[in-house]
Amino acid sequence: RTAPIHFCHIQRDEAATNGHLAEATRMVRTACELPRVHGPIALDLPLPPNPENGEFQVQKVTADIPNNMRGLEEPTIRPTQPAFPAPHRGRDKLIAMREANRKKVMEAPNRAVFWREIKRLADPKPAPISVTADELKTVFEKRLNPPEVLPPQFDGVQHEINKILVTFLPEKTEDRTPEGFFSRKWTEDDMGRLKDHIRKHGMDS
Repeated sequence: RTAPIHFCHIQRDEAATNGHLAEATRMVRTACELPRVHGPIALDLPLPPNPENGEFQVQKVTADIPNNMRGLEEPTIRPTQPAFPAPHRGRDKLIAMREANRKKVMEAPNRAVFWREIKRLADPKPAPISVTADELKTVFEKRLNPPEVLPPQFDGVQHEINKILVTFLPEKTEDRTPEGFFSRKWTEDDMGRLKDHIRKHGMDS
């Protein structure tokens, strides 16, 4: 388009009294009341006026819509995750080792040191243990054992009742299933069926 276009932002409180909106509404209603025309319509559309000095020296599209408009307000309180212990995958140690190796290679004082570091990194060697057994023990104890102080989401009374009920459970219980799922001994037929199943479906089935 040769003519520039300007969009006007109409606030809700002034929509009823805005002259531009009222005129646009009138034109739309007038167009909707026109009779329908069947068949092709031949219209000679007027061409836009050509400016004398080339194109208009104005912006093609403008608007008075404020830039600080936001669709949705951000929540004032964001949900927080429960405080779990740090993961035990050793990412921090691996990142530190990679950075140290990169520094040794990139800051080598001479070619001999450079190629010695390249050979040290390229030669096969057993991978270092990034997580020790003591670190695993500490993390798993926190993750698997119940906390010393129950969080407010837990029912403390029911927790104490469950602890009392556990003391009444015998060390050895009786298998009351008709098929004897928990007490029947394995037979050679059971082993044969298991082997056939593994041959057909694999160990992951």
